[in-house]
Amino acid sequence: VPAHLVIDPSSEFRRIYDITMARLEAPNRLRLSDEYFGRLVHGLGDDVVVLEAQLDGRACSTAMFLRAGHRLHYHLAGSTAVGRKVGAANLVLDAAIRQLLPPWGVVHLGGGVAEGDGLARFKRSIANRAYPLFLCSKVVDPPRYRALVQSAGRAAGGEYFPAYRAT
Repeated sequence: VPAHLVIDPSSEFRRIYDITMARLEAPNRLRLSDEYFGRLVHGLGDDVVVLEAQLDGRACSTAMFLRAGHRLHYHLAGSTAVGRKVGAANLVLDAAIRQLLPPWGVVHLGGGVAEGDGLARFKRSIANRAYPLFLCSKVVDPPRYRALVQSAGRAAGGEYFPAYRAT
């Protein structure tokens, strides 16, 4: 799928991703904006790759991958009810590994939204190893951080870091 279609809100990728987010009742912070997709494609260009599985000529599962050297990151995905029924997400992942990953490459699947959720279970079911993830936050330029938070109309110190990106 050409990268410019990722930006188009009416593209199959965006349609299926939005359906998936609605089905999962995803919080607003996970419902990515047109601006997000535009900046992603502008910044990464051809290293943003979208693959889709079709059934009877209609997309039923789609996923976005980000490439960097020998690494492939499974970024965003979604499936329709039909796609989930036939396991089309597995087909998309298999195609990505076969088509996008060099023989010495590594696929990063990430985790879920919360430990043990359906997404995390799915990714663990296809992974051959897992690594612990440690996140921390440190504001190295407090005046600049305060200015960014203030210009975004947010409050510092909430659950989300960095606060200026909270939705």
